[in-house]
Amino acid sequence: MTRTLLLYSLILLACGCGRRPAQFSLSSATLELSDAAQDVVREELTAAFGTPESLVAWQALPVDFGTVDAVVENVADSSAEVKLLSAVGSDFTARGLSIAPKPATESGDVETAPTEPSAATLITVPVTEATFKQGEQVALVGEHLRNGRALYHRHCVHCHGVSGDGNGPTAQYLTPRPRDYRRGLFKFTSTTVSVRPSRDDLHRVIKYGVPGTYMPSFMLLPENETREIVEYVRWLAMRGEYETKIVVPMQSDFTGNPENRTAASEAAEALKVFRESDLPGLVETAAQELSDDWSAAEDEGNTVLPKSSRTPSGPESIDRGRKLFLGEKAKCASCHGELGRGNGPSTEAFNDVPGKPGVKSDVPGLFDIWGNIIKPRNLTQDVFRGGRRPVDVYRRIHSGIKGTPMQAFGSTLTDEEIWDLVNYVYSIPHTR
Repeated sequence: MTRTLLLYSLILLACGCGRRPAQFSLSSATLELSDAAQDVVREELTAAFGTPESLVAWQALPVDFGTVDAVVENVADSSAEVKLLSAVGSDFTARGLSIAPKPATESGDVETAPTEPSAATLITVPVTEATFKQGEQVALVGEHLRNGRALYHRHCVHCHGVSGDGNGPTAQYLTPRPRDYRRGLFKFTSTTVSVRPSRDDLHRVIKYGVPGTYMPSFMLLPENETREIVEYVRWLAMRGEYETKIVVPMQSDFTGNPENRTAASEAAEALKVFRESDLPGLVETAAQELSDDWSAAEDEGNTVLPKSSRTPSGPESIDRGRKLFLGEKAKCASCHGELGRGNGPSTEAFNDVPGKPGVKSDVPGLFDIWGNIIKPRNLTQDVFRGGRRPVDVYRRIHSGIKGTPMQAFGSTLTDEEIWDLVNYVYSIPHTR
């Protein structure tokens, strides 16, 4: 696997503005490992994803990293590095980039690059896997990731945090909490139950916001900027998932710090063996799983689409939907309440702790997978967080809301029954 290193450093940092560089945080599972094991995880994450100030475009991942055109200005005698004249913004510098030759046109020729592009920056780049000739056009990988990082830090980081952990400086004041991306789980998607969100799903949330929450609409952002934020959010989610895939196999052997010297020596040797023998294969497998999982989200076959047209909303359909809502087949009232006010009996019960089946919480109520107490939607308020189009409500019923107790009914209800429920849900604010 080729990791294309993307190191865009703000000149402000180089000038010493006094700001402490941002850091990616480690997950709670990683922090339960021994100090030496944490170092292994931290080093692997840095190799695969970099730091907030120096990103890595790991091309094993299904991310649209973007490219910048450049031309080889000079090749050093040692062939160890090339100098590139590139139209990278003057407020950034770049180093340590792997580069790839620009594809030829259909005629077999490579378009000639301008000799003096505007706002050009001279960049010195180590040659890693190829030899380049003077005047040859090349592509620097990572433009979208760089832009997405800057936009994310401008618009999103104060709530969602540098690492995408939902723990930005304003997060503690918000209910519900901002989304933690690190599990790869997003509540409101158009995809089937076990599939990651599509790019369009994330784009829609950014563009329209989440009604009834502190997630605002960014409709005024240009389309290209929204798409670059989407890629950066996907990349952060993959980083979080990758950390979990590395940490879980380490938990049984490398949790905590040994208390005596002999145990510490044995642990250090075991960690060395793991690093040299097990980690490379683990990295390969994790990268492939991430690629498969996130690529599947773009497969049209994994998009939830109604099998039949919406049943016209009328007294008969609404009445059938009401009976399903109150009945044992759908059991909607157990969470949403008989009148749809979000106060069903499950909101006062002692439910299982998230991720620990059979272990009851000490606090009554419903929890999401991130451990936050959540309330079922009060349907009388006519606010739909995942979108208010009929197909949006259909998808919430069909595939549930990922990471929450709202389960999927696509395998237990027919299309006609789901549409009847949709019609009833739409009627609730106007009949209560």
